[in-house]
Parts: sequence; C-alpha cells; structure tokens
Amino acid sequence: MKSIDGFSDPPWNKLWLAFLAEARRFDAKKLEDLFGPSFRPVTDFPSFEEPWDEFDVLVVGEFLRRHHPRLAHEIALQGMPSKDGKVVQFCGFGSEQEEFLSDMSGLVARSHGIALRQTFSYIEQKYGHRIETRSAHPVYLMTLLRIADYLQIQSARAPSARTDVTKFKSPVSTREWSVHQCVTDITNLTDPESIDITARPDNIETFLRLKDWITDLQRELDLSWAVLGEVYGLQAHSGLNKLGLRIRRLRSNIDVAREFSKAVDYIPKKIAFTAAGSELLKLLVGPLYANEVSVGLRELIQNATDAVKELDSLVDQGSIERPDPRTDVAADVQVDFMIDEGDQNSWKRKVKSVIITDRGVGMTPDILQNYFLRAGASYRSSSAWRESFEKPDGSNRVQRSGRFGVGALAAFLLGDEIRVETRHYSEPCENGLEFAASIETSSINVVRRQCEVGTKISIEIPEKL
Repeated sequence: MKSIDGFSDPPWNKLWLAFLAEARRFDAKKLEDLFGPSFRPVTDFPSFEEPWDEFDVLVVGEFLRRHHPRLAHEIALQGMPSKDGKVVQFCGFGSEQEEFLSDMSGLVARSHGIALRQTFSYIEQKYGHRIETRSAHPVYLMTLLRIADYLQIQSARAPSARTDVTKFKSPVSTREWSVHQCVTDITNLTDPESIDITARPDNIETFLRLKDWITDLQRELDLSWAVLGEVYGLQAHSGLNKLGLRIRRLRSNIDVAREFSKAVDYIPKKIAFTAAGSELLKLLVGPLYANEVSVGLRELIQNATDAVKELDSLVDQGSIERPDPRTDVAADVQVDFMIDEGDQNSWKRKVKSVIITDRGVGMTPDILQNYFLRAGASYRSSSAWRESFEKPDGSNRVQRSGRFGVGALAAFLLGDEIRVETRHYSEPCENGLEFAASIETSSINVVRRQCEVGTKISIEIPEKL
C-alpha cells in the first residue's frame, strides 16, 4: 500500500514499527483494556512466515483499528493486497471518472477518522472545488457518514444472540456492545429537528459511556451544521444551500439524572476517589520525605542531573545539536546557597535562598502543567519520554535517578514558595518560561521571557528553618 499524496502519511512499515515500539511500552492496565485479562507484554512480533497466535492477531487488530480510515481510502484507490500477491479491486478503474469516484469514495470513508476541514485542502488541490466536485458533493456525504455512524447504535446492531455463542476478546468491544444493547429506541416523533433516545443502561460504566456518546454526537451535529453552512450556505443561486441536516439536537431519558435514577438501582453519577488539591499536598509533603530538608534538596538535584543526561543522550543519538551552554553557571548542575550578608557575625549567617540550576533539556508548558506541577505524575513514565529515550528492546538510554513530579513537591520542604525559570531545547531563546508559586497558588501565572536552555529553581528559605 502506498501513501496518498496530500496527507503527509508516513509509510506503513514505519507506522507499524512506531506502533510496536509504543505497544512495548503499554503498562498492564493498557494491555488489559485493549486485549483482555489474558494479555501478555508485547515483545518481539513474529514474521509473516512464522505462526501467529491469538494475541498476535489482537495486536494487529489494534493497529488496524487505529488506522482504518486511512486504510479505507488507500484500498478504494489501490485495491486490497491478497495473500498470493494479487490485488483485489473494489472500485472501478480504467477511466478518469472511475478513478475520481474511487478517490471520492475512499475520501468520504477516510473523513470519519479525521477533522472534516482537513479534507478541504485535498479536494481543492486535486479537483479545484470543494462545493461541487464534478457534480459530486463530498463534504455533504462526509457529514452524513459521520452522523449515521453515531446513530447506528441501537441494539439491532448488536444482537444478544452474538454474545450467547461467543465472548469478545477485547474489553473495548465488550463495552461498545453493552452501549448498543442498552439503547431500546431512537425516534424523532415529538420534534422533527430532534432525536429522542430511550436507553436502559444497567450499570454505571455503560451509563457514563452512553452519556459520552450523546455528548459527542451533539458536538458532531453542531460541527456538521457549521461546516455545511460554511460550504453551501451562500449557494442559493444553485440550490446547494438546501444541502443540510434536519436533525439539530438530541434528547434522552438519561439527560435528567435525578429522574433517571428512579428507574435504576445505582446512582447515575461519576463517583470516584478525588483529592482535595493543595490541602492534600500540604498533608503529604512533610510525611512523604520524613520532614527532611536534605531529602527535598536531593530530589531537586537528581531531577537536574537526569535533565542533563537526557540532553546528552539526544545529542549523542544525533537527534539534536547541542545548544549553547548556560553562561550563568560553571557546571552542568550547580547548587548555590545564598547567604544573608546583613548579619555581621559570619558564623551566624543564614542561608536565605537555594538555587538549583542545570544545563538540561528544559521544560515545555505541557511538561510544566501535566508533570512538573502535578504531584505523582512522572513524565519519565510517559509515552513521549519513552519514545525519545527507550531503546527498541525497551531498556532506557538514560539511567534515571530522580522521580519527576515528586521533585517539585519536595521543593516545598525547603520553602513556602518556588521560582522556576526554564527553556526547552526545542524553543527559541525568547520562549523561555518563568513563574513563582506557593503550594496554595490556585492559578499560576507562567510568563514568557528570554533565557538560556535548562532550568533554574530558586527557593526562599523561611526563618523557621
């Protein structure tokens, strides 16, 4: 299969290798969610000549599930490769018109997996017009497909007899099946512009998934109306402004949770363990480190050291060129203890602040928000980190010493407020970031400023220490 010009798709072999690399990093929860309780870690994958077991087929199925919209477009244009090397054609070929119809059929199929507006540039570059393309109206067909895909959710699509004779291997399929099964009726008798949905979800998980489905469909309806108005709204002279949807909104018997709760034996709300934000952090920060100031300082130094190792690894791999080193420090990791010069007795002078500076990779706004400032969240356990710093066999290129995310929390063992200045290696010098915050700050004001690559953390030491 060849990539189709106009979408910047990577070759399938690279896409497969990237998927395998990601699959090797799946944790136990992810594996069970995708493949069921009989999962095993994804390691080496058999070749086409070697026998495949059921788990191998499930892994390939997940890969195809992710990319089936693109695959549909390529099959429409190029046919389906078969085991004996022959290509099975599903659409007409030969004439220019047949190839056009094959392309449009594949594009409409592909569109349900991407944003609608992403298809506009392809249509315009290849055929010149998105409003009416050779007497076809692909944008209209795309909106119909997207809405129809959502609406085909009634239990008739998921007959219970199917599960009477076999069980699904994938928990994803099981959950989707349960949502189909709980929908008993879809009508629009009371309001011609509304769809009325009647459902009987028998557990909270199915209820929440159905509620998400209703929310997503309403969002899709709103988007489709906007796109159709944008493309066809001013085409009254040709009559194309009549291309539209009749349905605008959804109503269901689960919309009012209080009323729906009378019909079921569970509470129709999302109830889960939650944390009381900064109050919990204040309770944890001391006991977590046995109230040892030295432990907090050690965590920050370890994180700084890891950041330097990561930058060295990227340079050694040839992924980036080494940025200019920071000029405000003399070492890759430097700790400065600022002394109160006001006290004339040198032996009584106190440390008024600690500054930990590194020449490491630095942080982006995303890393700051989702990892550095989120207690317990580890960027070095994320897919993004593993993609950059794990070898194909799953081992790390960088031997880590700190626990990212915990280090930020540990800083409050040293003081009540931290000031952070950082710039990621991928950002220009004017895109550095700076903020100051206490553990109780509700909205942190992160501002852009010019700074060097790396991170500097400053902590004012209170009198009580």
